Amino acid sequence: METEQLLEAEQLIKEKKTFPSISIIIPTNTKYPHFKHDEEKLKLVMNKVEEKILDEFPPSIADPLVSKLSKVYQEIDFTHLSKGLAIYVSREQEKIFHLPFSVVEKIIIDKSFEIRDLLYATKHTQDYLVLLISSNGNKLLKGFDRSLEEIRLIDAPKDVKEWKIDLPSKVGNFTDAEDVKEETLEKYLRDIDKSLSAELKTLNFPVVICSAEQIISKYKSITKNQKSILDYVTGNFEHATIPEILAKVAVVFDKKNAREQEEYLNLLDDAIGKDNFASGINEVWRVAMEQRGRILLVEKNYSCPGKYGKTKYTLVTKDIDKDSMYTLKDAVDDLIEVVLKFGGDVVFVEDGKLMDHNRIALITYF
Repeated sequence: METEQLLEAEQLIKEKKTFPSISIIIPTNTKYPHFKHDEEKLKLVMNKVEEKILDEFPPSIADPLVSKLSKVYQEIDFTHLSKGLAIYVSREQEKIFHLPFSVVEKIIIDKSFEIRDLLYATKHTQDYLVLLISSNGNKLLKGFDRSLEEIRLIDAPKDVKEWKIDLPSKVGNFTDAEDVKEETLEKYLRDIDKSLSAELKTLNFPVVICSAEQIISKYKSITKNQKSILDYVTGNFEHATIPEILAKVAVVFDKKNAREQEEYLNLLDDAIGKDNFASGINEVWRVAMEQRGRILLVEKNYSCPGKYGKTKYTLVTKDIDKDSMYTLKDAVDDLIEVVLKFGGDVVFVEDGKLMDHNRIALITYF
C-alpha cells in the first residue's frame, strides 16, 4: 500500500458508515497468468453482489451502488496487483486498496465496512531505510512496504579506498599493517555514519544495516545512530537484487512484529493480574460499549457473527440467522470500530495466541 493509499485508508476507517456498505476482500496474484483468473473471479463476485443488492434494496438505493461497483471494477489494473484487494462501496464512498499481505475472501454487505484488513495494513506498513555497506561502496535505499528505491547518501565516501593510508610511511605508527587496515575501515565507517545522521534529520525512519560481519562489528562500535537502527543483517550485498534485499528486510520486520506482539501479550498478563481486562466476544463487547476499552487484542483471522440483545451492551452470538439484515456479519469488526471510536487501540496477534481468552481480549482503563 502506497503512502497516498495509507492516508486514504486511515480516513476511511475514521469516517461514519451507512447501510448498506459493501466490502469485498479478495486474495490476488501478481503474475501472469494468475491475475487473469483473478479478473474473471472478481467479475463473478461483483455480479453476485450486484444481484443481491438489486434483489434486497429499492432501485433508489440499488442502482447507484451497482453503478459504483461497475465503475470500481473498470478502474482496477489487473496487471499490477498486490497480494490482496479490498473494495469498499457505499452511497458516499467508492475505494480500492491494494493490500500487501495475503487475505481471506470476504463479501460483506452490512451497516459498516469490514475494516480489519485495512486497519492491519495501516499498522504494518511503514517507511524505513536500508543502508548497504561494503569496502567497495555503500548505498542508501528508502523502503515502503515491498518497494525500495535508492536515494543519495549525501557526502558519504565512495568506498574504503578514499581512506586508504600509505602503508610504508604509516606502519611505523601502528603495531602492524592490520592496525592500519582497522584504522582505515573506522574512518570510512565514521564518515558513512555522519552522512546517515544528516539523512535522519529529515527522514526519521528506522534503519536496517546490511553488511559483512566484520564491517557490522566495527560499525556497531562507532555509530551515533544506534537508536534509529532497527537491526543488522549479515551477508554480502554488493550484487544483491532488490527482491533479495526485500526478503532479508522482511525477516527483520517479522521479528519486530513478533516482539511487539509479545509486549502486548505481557501487558494483557499484567492487566489480568490487576483485574483490568475482559475475555471472550460477549464480555469484551459489553465492556467496550461501556467505553472502557484501552487496548483490544484480537487474533488476526477471528470473526464472529452476532446481533444486538435487549440493549446495545449485549451481544447475542448463538442461533444467529446469518442472512438476516439485523445480523452483524462480523461482530469483531464492529467491536474494532467501537474501541477506536472511544479512543482505544487495536492490536492483531497471530492465530492461537489468545486461545485462553476465546481468541479476543480487552485491556480496560479501569
